[in-house]
Amino acid sequence: MEQRYDSIVIGGGIAGASFATALAREGAHVLVLERENVFKDRVRGEWLAPWGVAEMRGLGLEEAFQRAGASEMPFLAGRSLKPRSVKTPDGDAGLTFFHPVLQASLLRQAGNSGATIERGARVVEVATAGGRPAVQYMTEKGLVTAMAPLIVGADGRTSLARKALGADEQVH
Repeated sequence: MEQRYDSIVIGGGIAGASFATALAREGAHVLVLERENVFKDRVRGEWLAPWGVAEMRGLGLEEAFQRAGASEMPFLAGRSLKPRSVKTPDGDAGLTFFHPVLQASLLRQAGNSGATIERGARVVEVATAGGRPAVQYMTEKGLVTAMAPLIVGADGRTSLARKALGADEQVH
């Protein structure tokens, strides 16, 4: 089976779902491929810095953060354990959230914005098919080939998209 899209986003987490939402709202025909059927909790950053809050609002993602129960975090305590204010000059405070719930909320918003969501999709290959960028992925229905002029790898540290481009993992 072969499918054609304007964009394919590999990874339906926070970055991938947010990007897919923005594209779909502009009328793009977007496919999001997410490996996990249910997002799992892992140790990772669960805080959106204050300057990112304005960007999140600019992308129209505030409702997804609210549905996920994101809470303002206007103070941080470093090694001194003395709370210090962390707000932008416009008064935006950081947000904290439970990662799996926010991922699910953002992916749902991408779908509500018109993106096609494939959960349980295991990407097999990112390559070119007939000179066009393509992704082959496996679902319970079998192997699918999807083509799009824009393929976005938002699939994390072990990114298959990055490997397909021959790019090394950047460790800082």
